[in-house]
Order: sequence, then C-alpha cells, then structure tokens
Amino acid sequence: ARAVADSSLPGQVIPTATNMVMIDFSKAETLSEVEKRFAEQGILSVSMSSTRLRLVVHKDITDEMMESAIELIASW
Repeated sequence: ARAVADSSLPGQVIPTATNMVMIDFSKAETLSEVEKRFAEQGILSVSMSSTRLRLVVHKDITDEMMESAIELIASW
C-alpha cells in the first residue's frame, strides 16, 4: 500500500498504516476518470464518496501486479 501511496497520484493521498490507500480528489469528474482507467486495466477500486477513492492491497497481489499498478498511476 505504501508503494501505491508514494506514487504520483492525481489527488491527495490520505496517510495510512494499513493495506488501504485513500485518495481525495478535488472534483468528482477526476475520481470517475481514475476509476474508469483503473477498471480498464483490471485494478479494482471503490468510491467512498463523490471525491474519495479507496484502494486495498491484498496479500495475494504479486510484486509484478504492484509494479503494473504503480506504472499506470505514474503515467498520469
């Protein structure tokens, strides 16, 4: 989760000590675009509100999967 949180995200990452990453966006449209782009790449996310997105890093996610997610995030 820390690697994702430390990536260049188009929103403000809420600090956490768990396997969850919360990202606040200034606009709901930005959140919708991020969710769509994640889904196209097979990355599941959940809207917690109109401007907050939650990502959960599961123990079965491989290093390669994490690297792919981080590359996608960094491409913004």
